[in-house]
Amino acid sequence: MESSEFQVGQLFKPYADKPLPLQENSKLAMNASGHLLLIICLNNISEKELQQLSTLPIAVRILDDSAGHLLPFFRLGKTDFIFETPFDPCVYNEDRIFLMPSDEKLAMVVIEANTNDIVASRSINLPRSLSRKLLINWTAAFEKPEYFSATYARWVESLQSILRIKILWRFAGEQVELTD
Repeated sequence: MESSEFQVGQLFKPYADKPLPLQENSKLAMNASGHLLLIICLNNISEKELQQLSTLPIAVRILDDSAGHLLPFFRLGKTDFIFETPFDPCVYNEDRIFLMPSDEKLAMVVIEANTNDIVASRSINLPRSLSRKLLINWTAAFEKPEYFSATYARWVESLQSILRIKILWRFAGEQVELTD
């Protein structure tokens, strides 16, 4: 998936059949071809924020637990822009997860929530080691998909209810720098 699929100025409609509720939110999604999409939706994005979202380096950390759950976090430079991106692979079918390329490109799309317009779009390289880690974890989730989905949702909810995102970022695993 290339960021060119998401042109600045276009209305964001990734799924014709059901819209995404994204006010002040971030989400990791996967298209039908197995390509990852980082969706960032913010209200009243300033010019400075837009410039940061468009150009600053991006780092990722992954928080995990003993049950095999992963919670990716993306951070722009040294700013307070830290995006928590829950991803339950079981909302997709297993075949789609297996389509994920090992030399993944992640498309990042920034949306102005008030208008649903795309205001920035980038294509970011996901290192092979990170891509493999995600793929291995996500395919393992299909051993017991209903159980995984239920426990994953509870785990993410419990983290969100007791810890702030900056604290979660600090507890998350090794930091990997992503490149455009």
